[in-house]
Amino acid sequence: MITLSVEAVFKRNETTAFTKPLHQFDTGQKLIFSGVILPETYEVQFSNQKEGGISVATTGTEDGVLIPDVFLQTGEYVYVWVYLRNEESYGMTQYSVVIPVIRRPAIVPITVQTKEVEAEVGYYWNEDEQSIEPNFGMGYMLDEETGALVPQIVRKT
Repeated sequence: MITLSVEAVFKRNETTAFTKPLHQFDTGQKLIFSGVILPETYEVQFSNQKEGGISVATTGTEDGVLIPDVFLQTGEYVYVWVYLRNEESYGMTQYSVVIPVIRRPAIVPITVQTKEVEAEVGYYWNEDEQSIEPNFGMGYMLDEETGALVPQIVRKT
């Protein structure tokens, strides 16, 4: 799997960073933190809502943290909080990151095609099999001179 990275750069004395935008439906994205000192492992919370709702917690390391793919599916901003704990398990949000997400058209499976599209692409939707199939196959034509059957590629009707 290809892992791509987006970087949250914290300027001096700032606790919030904005990253470059990611695209909706991109998966395998890693968030890297720079400009801050973090422990070897730390808690990172993700949400598509700035306030209210729910968040998902995961563990970050010195290499960063993988952004859960589900948050890039909605096309909404991704809000991230770095939550640090001390030895007594007391914790607090130390840093926050905002990741803009560029929306794009939804990915949908082909369900029905018109005859014009079928002719253009050479495939059709087989409703019985629920699959895309070639709109051509092997057929035989009778050679009138020799009386032999000659194999040919023919269009399905």
